[in-house]
Amino acid sequence: MAPEQQPAADGGEDDARTAVPGRILAVFLALVICLAAGLIIAGAADNTSLPTCRDVSHGSAPPSSNRECFDGSERRANAGLGFAIAAGVAAAAALLLSIVLAATGRRGRLFLVLAGAAVLLIGAVIAVIQI
Repeated sequence: MAPEQQPAADGGEDDARTAVPGRILAVFLALVICLAAGLIIAGAADNTSLPTCRDVSHGSAPPSSNRECFDGSERRANAGLGFAIAAGVAAAAALLLSIVLAATGRRGRLFLVLAGAAVLLIGAVIAVIQI
């Protein structure tokens, strides 16, 4: 086979560049995911500072100043905070990678994987804290 007819050994599809509208969309998507992750982290951190409703009703913990309590266990609140921090890290990595994608047009698949991981971790936080 002639050299120009041989398939590329360097992974061809990874070297494909993303079009400009896709680059802009990637940056916008990453910013939205980072905002959502930041809000989730703030909410999860607030849950860890509240006493549990069970402790308040049994008198083993005083109610908070605004009379709110977390309707779950401390373990659920801490697990939710852990998932929230992981979602924030994945979202920040996706944001940085979206900037690389916007500048070079490469690494689109890796960006999608990180953005998807951030969204799944945000869903895990909601599932752990709310259910």
